[in-house]
Parts: sequence; C-alpha cells; structure tokens
Amino acid sequence: MSKPSRRLGTCAFCGQFGQLTREDFTPRWIGRFIANRWPPEGRAELVSIAFGGDQPYREKSRIVGNASAIKPVVVCARCNNEWMKHLEDVVIPILTPMMLGQQLVLDEAALAALGAWVTKTALVFELVQRDSDATASAADRLWFKNHRVPLGGSRIWAARYVGAFGKSWQARSTLFTYNLDDPTSVPSPHGLVAVLAYGEVAFRVAMVRSAPALPTRFAVTESVHAPTIWPATGPLSWPPARALDDDGLLAFGGLHVPATGPGMLDHIGPPPAR
Repeated sequence: MSKPSRRLGTCAFCGQFGQLTREDFTPRWIGRFIANRWPPEGRAELVSIAFGGDQPYREKSRIVGNASAIKPVVVCARCNNEWMKHLEDVVIPILTPMMLGQQLVLDEAALAALGAWVTKTALVFELVQRDSDATASAADRLWFKNHRVPLGGSRIWAARYVGAFGKSWQARSTLFTYNLDDPTSVPSPHGLVAVLAYGEVAFRVAMVRSAPALPTRFAVTESVHAPTIWPATGPLSWPPARALDDDGLLAFGGLHVPATGPGMLDHIGPPPAR
C-alpha cells in the first residue's frame, strides 16, 4: 500500500482531484533488493546533479536510507495501489534476474511488460522536480494510464551495466524547441531521454510530446550492445555480449541531431498516433 500524504491535488495520471500519495520513483522492492544484494560499505548518499538555467552546474547530496528515497507526491491512492502496482508485480520476476546479470530469454510478453514499466518510471521521473516542465502532457499520462503501453513514437533500449557509478543511477535530458523567428518565443519541452540503471541492467527511453508546438526531430545513438526492447521484436536473449562501463553508460544517454540514421524519432509531420 502506498503511503498517503497530507497534500491535496490533481493526480498526474488519472486527473482526479483529491488526497495524493507518495509514489516511489525507484520502487521499494528495488531499493530493498539493492540494499540486500549490494549493501553499501558506508551510509547511502543521494546525489542530484542538474545542468542549465542561471547556474550551468548544480550538485547537491543528502544521506538516505536506500535507493528508493525519492518519493514525489504526484499520484492518487487508486492509481498507485491498482494499475501502477500491477505493473510492478508483473515486472518483478523479469527485472530481478536482469539486475543480477543472469541469462534468460525475453519473449514478447516480457518485453511489453518491461516497456510499460520503464515508461511509467520515466514519466514519474519527470515529475520529481516540480518546478521543471515535463515533456509528457496530462493527456499523455492519462493515455498511458488507460492503455499501459509506451507512448506512440517511443523507443526503449536495454544494456548490461557493470560500472562503478552505483547500483541505482538515473539521468534525464529534456529537449526544448524554440521558434527562431520569434525572439520572444518561450521554449517548449518536446523530447525526453531518460536512463534508468539498477543493479546490472540499464534502460534508455526516448519519447516525444504527443502534440508538439513546433516541428522537430531528434535521434539517439544506437549500439549493438544495447538492443531495442520497444517496439518489441522479441524474443531477445539476455544479457548482451558486452557490458557498459561508466563511460559507456554516459554515452548510452547521449542526445544528438543527425540528418538521418537509426534511432531517428522524426515528428516533422503529424504527432504520433495515440
């Protein structure tokens, strides 16, 4: 059961107004699993790094109990305890051996479950910083709540990670669009790339807003060591032959804008179908 808060507000997914609950950005079962499997040598530390704005680089840290210390108050009890809990229950037997680097075959059902779970986690990640704009709109999150499949146009990759950053590591980049013909143009969030690493598995998700304010395109680097899990083409043998080190994990989340090429998320035309 999710822990209720004293805050009233609108649920980020169903849009209903009422008492909100604390949603674990990193699920509690993953926090407990990491703490038991890879107990920290000292006290656990939560480090947050941000770039951009008036201060190009900002870093802050605090001592925490475990990897699931981030708990944004953004969803209602019904969403938290029903369909979101179901996504967690389905993915536990799939994600657990992946975090341990164990061999398994991911069939289409497993890939679909991973795709939905990664999407949910990335959408919650966007809401951790309440003062920042989110790529996904309220309509996007409601659509995901009702369909529980990755948003149209999304791509998700997976890789094995064996670096030293830690057993719970997350990062995200938001692509903003500007109207270059209008000097008063307000930047609009349009694309999101998030990397979610737990244990020995790392996921990268790229998604775009369903109704972009301006036409744009962006792409994400492809790697044979990070196979696509969505759109699902399964079955997929896990893990890949080579694992990512720390430099590889940073490159895994790289965002660039080539003219063409694999990984292109092109939305110059109509927005992706929902």
